[in-house]
Amino acid sequence: MSQQAVYVRQTLNRLRSIPSVTMLIWFIFRDDPTSTWQSGLINRNGTRKPAFAAFASTAKPLDARNPVVRAKLNQAPVVRLSVQELAARNGSGALVGADIQVYGPNGRFQAGMQMQSSIGADGWATFVFAPNGTKRTYYLYFAIQDKNGNVIQRQATLIIQ
Repeated sequence: MSQQAVYVRQTLNRLRSIPSVTMLIWFIFRDDPTSTWQSGLINRNGTRKPAFAAFASTAKPLDARNPVVRAKLNQAPVVRLSVQELAARNGSGALVGADIQVYGPNGRFQAGMQMQSSIGADGWATFVFAPNGTKRTYYLYFAIQDKNGNVIQRQATLIIQ
């Protein structure tokens, strides 16, 4: 069990360093009594294996739903977010609205704004921000809503370099 936790952390850290790896799918999250391959992060009885904590802490920065976006100084930052849940209900081309809260590196609220985007054929929405002339990190919190009132939460880290 402890060796699985070591392997999980090593694997995720190695994959993170390979630019061509854009997605990781963990096929067996919970051990299944019908499978001889017991590679899940949760035992059949629902208890977490040591690998669960290793996976959760190492995979969090890799979560594509909450990206880290780097933009050059005075370049218009583009933040693409997965809105698969809304795409499944509304289809591609549907408009979504976003209430966005912006916080600075010190955790202080900087601004609130609203934007619209359409759902792309890939189930992602794109938000383009005004160019910024200050090198710093911003934390963006999105509440994205469709016309039926369904809301999903996303966050993005925006690094102006």
